[in-house]
Amino acid sequence: MTNEQVFLFDHVEEKINESKYFLQAMDLLRAKHVEHVRSLRRPFEGEGRAFVKMFQYNFSAYLSAHRTTRYYVNRVSGKIQGTAEWRRAIDADMTLEALHHLRDADIHDETLNVGMTMSIRQGQFSFSGLHLHERALAANSRIAKRPEILRYLLSKSIIDIATEGLKSLESVVEDGRRRGFLKPQPLP
Repeated sequence: MTNEQVFLFDHVEEKINESKYFLQAMDLLRAKHVEHVRSLRRPFEGEGRAFVKMFQYNFSAYLSAHRTTRYYVNRVSGKIQGTAEWRRAIDADMTLEALHHLRDADIHDETLNVGMTMSIRQGQFSFSGLHLHERALAANSRIAKRPEILRYLLSKSIIDIATEGLKSLESVVEDGRRRGFLKPQPLP
């Protein structure tokens, strides 16, 4: 067993925990934001925007932790014979692929803009989620090349996408452990 394999294997679990942390932080901010907006006369200004920015920062951190987990899984399993079929199944997962492209767009192109979907009618507040801006996604060359990913990203809230992504990643890691691919072992 090489030191690199032990390091990578140990970091898979750490990065999953980091992804969970940022997902929980996003969900907490979302809940606080909803309560905050309900208390404001002008919810789309000032402090309301600060909540969205904090959410955006946590989403960016989530994307990085999530992508790093997948990177570590690929590095560990890439050194083990017999993982090609398993890795193809990982690459075919729409949620994992969408999050991969979002992270690359966020890091290499421009910060992803988050928008709120809410309305106030006759004093009643309605909040349907924090979403990615459609025009920004459609203009991003990494995402625009994959219309199925664009449709997927526009069909769900950020919290839903991140939750599905974490579940997919945990499932991948569990399956890899069950198959014996994700455990420290010497290079062949």
